Amino acid sequence: MIVNTEWLLDYLSPRPALADLLTALPRVGLDIEATHLLSRELQDVRIGFIRDKQALSGSEDKYICKVEVAKNDFRQIICASAHPIEVGWGVPVALVGCELPDGTSIREEHFQGVLSQGMICLDGELGLIAKGSGLQVFSDESLLGKSLPEAIPIDEALVDIKVYPNRPDCLGLVGIARELAALLNLRLVLPALAPHGTSSKQVAVDILDADLCTRYTCRIIESVTIAPSPAWLASRLLATGSRPINNVVDITNFVMKEWGQPLHAFDLTRVQEKIVVRRFKENESLKILDGRNVSGQALAICDAKHPLALAGMMGGAASGIQTSTKDVLLEAAHFEATNIRACSKRLQVSSDSAYRFERGMDPNETLDAARERATALLFLIAGAKSAGPVTDTYPVKAERRIFSLPARRVSDYLGIPVTAAQVHDSLTKVGYGTGTGLDEFSVPTRRVDANDPVVLIEDIARVIGYDKIQPQASAETPTRGGTSALDCNRSTARALLTGQGFLELRGVPLEPLATGENFARFEGSPVELLNPLNADLARVRRSLIPFLLNTVELNAKRRVTTFRYFEMDKIFAEQAGEVVEQWSLGIVMGGQLNDTDWSGHRESDYFDLKGVVESLCEALRVPPPVFETGEIAGYTSGTVAQLKIAGESMGVLGQVAPELLAPRKIQGTLFAAELDLGKWTELAARAARFAALPRFPGVFRDLSFVLSRDIPYTEIDAAVRKAAGGHLESMECIDVFAGKGMPEDRRSVAVSMAFRAADRTLASEEIAADVERVIAELSSRFKAELRG
Repeated sequence: MIVNTEWLLDYLSPRPALADLLTALPRVGLDIEATHLLSRELQDVRIGFIRDKQALSGSEDKYICKVEVAKNDFRQIICASAHPIEVGWGVPVALVGCELPDGTSIREEHFQGVLSQGMICLDGELGLIAKGSGLQVFSDESLLGKSLPEAIPIDEALVDIKVYPNRPDCLGLVGIARELAALLNLRLVLPALAPHGTSSKQVAVDILDADLCTRYTCRIIESVTIAPSPAWLASRLLATGSRPINNVVDITNFVMKEWGQPLHAFDLTRVQEKIVVRRFKENESLKILDGRNVSGQALAICDAKHPLALAGMMGGAASGIQTSTKDVLLEAAHFEATNIRACSKRLQVSSDSAYRFERGMDPNETLDAARERATALLFLIAGAKSAGPVTDTYPVKAERRIFSLPARRVSDYLGIPVTAAQVHDSLTKVGYGTGTGLDEFSVPTRRVDANDPVVLIEDIARVIGYDKIQPQASAETPTRGGTSALDCNRSTARALLTGQGFLELRGVPLEPLATGENFARFEGSPVELLNPLNADLARVRRSLIPFLLNTVELNAKRRVTTFRYFEMDKIFAEQAGEVVEQWSLGIVMGGQLNDTDWSGHRESDYFDLKGVVESLCEALRVPPPVFETGEIAGYTSGTVAQLKIAGESMGVLGQVAPELLAPRKIQGTLFAAELDLGKWTELAARAARFAALPRFPGVFRDLSFVLSRDIPYTEIDAAVRKAAGGHLESMECIDVFAGKGMPEDRRSVAVSMAFRAADRTLASEEIAADVERVIAELSSRFKAELRG
């Protein structure tokens, strides 16, 4: 929100110094994002004298001016007739390359084929409030070529203020001035309302959607004259980023910036019979001011037959103010914020009006004050002759909230002694009323944020001054912080992975709808946001892998050749109408296994990542997983292994499908794993258990056998362990062979087994019996043949 300090000072008495004003704004709770001191930022604007002026051929409102900007330095400038100019006048000139405070950069342009080398600037275009006609005019030739701040004193500034969504009452200058007056102990000066003529003409109003339009007021203003706005009003609009259109439209924009309440003016001749506030009907549409046609479930302001405007957002092209308009229907209404926010986003309609309504406006005092101020200005500026009575449709009136706030509670919160008089004085300064009971205060309906007594305490602190609240030592009983088992497992996993060269990532837990079902294992349906910020953040994610994959894509474009990333975060799904969540660990691995080893390079493979997962199982003290084949979208078919722990699926491991890598320009293969970290924690042993070192030697036997290629190794592993008996200490696969000399449908698998007893050295007969059982089990179950 752009604020001209000179305009803001109109509402404060006595007027504080500019430095005091700029210092006080952050104390109000309004962040200053940029401050443009015009005396400094207009240094490049020069005083130039018009030496010649001719009409631009083919144009009715533009002139070719020959302007001397320095001694014997003449520039050709095309000037519009927004303000009359004469030969011999000295005027502010912005030359090519100059940047104005509002960010406008002056460059050479052609109009009707004629070159323009600068811009003759009105006060408002320079960010200044007009003191006279709106164009600074100089007659002293000695000022030729000097900067504008050298020619006249400039004490104004443009301040870019960030108004937070919880304070829509500060989206108007009166609201900001009210806060400043309380902090600086000044008087708030509200604009005077001049008396005006009255008539009996009135328009009926029907609200068919009272939940979306809680109040609608309007009145007829007769016999206006459409003309350009006076300089004082036009310059205020220009200085704060709005282009003047005509006096009636400019008045509604001016009052919106002054009070924060959006208004709308209809040409009364375009309104048939009455005003009806309702949703669009089926197959009904409206052409709005930006030239688009809108329809759907949006709320519309209609007459008895047709839509006239998009409620709270933008007027219709056919019902707006024209040069021929004589009678005006002035609207001041209140619309439900959530609906305006949703419709504005869905229809992509952006306007100052929607920006305010979607944050919540005051349906009472502010609305009435803005309507009466606009009525007075229509008489003052637009020559209106009479105004009809206000039609006020207000189905359910918004009442003030009442809170009890004893001084003792304020003192306890702020940590300083605060008296009842200070509480009363502070709150009444910022507009709170007093209730019927002791220590009761009523909240003005413009303060949509004040829904708890704590907000009132914050207001008291601002008025008293945070600098008055001195830190004091307090006695507290220290407590020992607790660390959950999940926290410990996350720390352990993080240490293990980073120690193996993985980088931890943190992503926004949202994803686009286009992500589809890739990599999603979490049972249930996706959880979509009701009002997403944009299409790329439309739902909460069910898998961590897509974000990790996007990171690989970004780094691959920067010639990275090794990819080792992980993320720990929650994933979400909807189950039986409820949103559930669980902690997950996502890992991706690919590219060169070690790109710093000059002696040789090897690409990461499936078993490298499988080893990482098995290391995690050991570090987190969960039972050894069983790897079973499966199919999940996003992974290459035939490479997916489901991790089952205690009979339940608790993770997945596989190769990312090539069709997902090709569009991302990722070369080679990429592997991913997603582990149910929360479930792992439930099964993890609380503490590591000590096992004594073996006292007796082990006995080792290797077996090589041929069997069908379709038999998973996990089944072979389980069969060997079951048949070998209790003496089997460990077993590992040492070789797999398929190819020359081996039938196409078969392969050779070699395993190494270690046998040991805790209380004695095993006899060779015992080992032979264990091995024979293994051979018999493999032969009967898998038709395996022992290989010599």
